[in-house]
Amino acid sequence: NVNSSGLGDRYKVTLECTHHGPLINKPCIFIEIGSTQTEWEDRRAGFILAKTISETMREFKENTYNEIAIGIGGPHYCPNFNKIQLSSNVAVSHVIPQYAFPLTEEMIKEAIDKTEEEVDFAVIDWKGMGQADQRDQALAILDKLYLSYKRTSEIRK
Repeated sequence: NVNSSGLGDRYKVTLECTHHGPLINKPCIFIEIGSTQTEWEDRRAGFILAKTISETMREFKENTYNEIAIGIGGPHYCPNFNKIQLSSNVAVSHVIPQYAFPLTEEMIKEAIDKTEEEVDFAVIDWKGMGQADQRDQALAILDKLYLSYKRTSEIRK
């Protein structure tokens, strides 16, 4: 909706990594219009956002995603997970960014437990994993939890 409204040059639609928990026990989503008072008071952007929320809630019942994944690695605004979310049949739930490392088994378990649907696999932003030891640690934890993984580059976009 933002692109068809002519606001695409002023606003970027993006996922953000999980950074408010996951502490909430009910499914939720955070949706923001920018980060300044000027953007928050933009009535046109507010209308487009409200329309998008309404359409998303209606379309959610017709969920076309075939696979559910948690994301691991990458930066706060997770561009590689954005691409997957927008152009594949994979729904990305929680994203654990590189800056939250060292990755722990508890972090992955919590991301899985707080995902409403059953998690099929983890998607790893391989280049966004930092050092080789961080990648090795993540793979060891995933293996221990019997959770398969794919690199972001392996998901057809």
